[in-house]
Amino acid sequence: MVTTAGKQRQAISLSVAQALRNGNDNSRKAEQHWQAIGQAVVQTIRSDSKTVVQTKKRRLRLGPTKDNRCWICREPLDQPEKGRLRLTCSNACRQARYRFLQGKTTWEFKREKKAIERRRSKPFVERRFDRTFFEPVFELNAWLKWYECLACGKPYEVERMKSGAPVRPYCSDACEAKTKRHWSKFLDAYERAHQQGELDKRVEERFWYDKLSPLCPRCGKPFAPNTTLHGKRKPGRPRKYCSDACRKEAYEQRWKNKHKRARVHRYRECLECGKTFDRTDRQGRRLKRFCGERCSGNFGSRAYVARRRMGLAKAKRGTAGWRIALRGAAKNKQKQQVSTSASQQVSEKQRQKQQVSTSASQQVSEKQRQKQQVSTSASQQVSEKQRQESRTATTAINSTGSGDRNKLAIVASGRKAEELYSESG
Repeated sequence: MVTTAGKQRQAISLSVAQALRNGNDNSRKAEQHWQAIGQAVVQTIRSDSKTVVQTKKRRLRLGPTKDNRCWICREPLDQPEKGRLRLTCSNACRQARYRFLQGKTTWEFKREKKAIERRRSKPFVERRFDRTFFEPVFELNAWLKWYECLACGKPYEVERMKSGAPVRPYCSDACEAKTKRHWSKFLDAYERAHQQGELDKRVEERFWYDKLSPLCPRCGKPFAPNTTLHGKRKPGRPRKYCSDACRKEAYEQRWKNKHKRARVHRYRECLECGKTFDRTDRQGRRLKRFCGERCSGNFGSRAYVARRRMGLAKAKRGTAGWRIALRGAAKNKQKQQVSTSASQQVSEKQRQKQQVSTSASQQVSEKQRQKQQVSTSASQQVSEKQRQESRTATTAINSTGSGDRNKLAIVASGRKAEELYSESG
């Protein structure tokens, strides 16, 4: 690249050559031309001196770093003409140098540290108990290594210089016992829910991913927590119960244990139409009994008529006549219709049962009569035989002697015993 001083030198050399060519033409012009050449030479000398001084000054503007390079990234620096000398090439390097001198870590180290803390601070339910890829976190040498506990995430040291036994994936006996206890409870609840057909698909997915699922403290059923499969929290509070029903039952039980009585519910049915509504007033008191003015007016008019019939037209405000008014409420009329239809169905069933029972009892009585007739006819026949035998025995005894009489009596008594035994058999 040609500088201004070089250009001036080229112009002077050209002018000198032209003067030598035309020196004999005109002396006056030659003098003017030589004067211009002298002025140009003086200007070039001055400019050359300035450039030399500037180059010296620039060479002297070297930074305090080695080879005039950045303190952080080791890139070459362009020092300014004035002001303080630079140590870094940019604001990012300057901030990095400041953090290093203050003992602060870089963003990469911080990011890695946060990832490690996040992994170690996972709750017990979100930990993965997979021993397939259980590897050391840090290796000092061939026999001294550091592992992380599967239960608590705490790092522990394992030395295998003498023995080559496999590494236990827990830092202590307490962590191992805790893991076994929780897994045994979870497997029992898992099998119970699977047999009942109430197993959640997300619980099954977590199980095949070697992860536990929390158990409902009310019913003991496993349910999926409010997190993703990899342990990332979803919006909202963490779940404690498997369903709204268990949550409601637990709340009612806590309230009952605290106040020693059942809780007065905020929602109840309207006395007129049976619609559920919020019975709290503007002051937060649970005093309302009707869902609106229409139901309140209809119920009040019936209560007023009931009080007039009872002779209490001038009675004070209260519950007088309410029992009669409740009978005519819309919800009770529907219940009465349902109950009458149900009672009619029940009475019809009872009638059918009575008819069946009466027919069965008549059949049974008819069979009993036939049995009685057969038994009476058989008894008459037996008595007739006994009479004939007794007659024959008496005639034989009268005709024979005393010894023969005894023999005949013994024979007759034996025959009677045989007949009675055969009849009873």
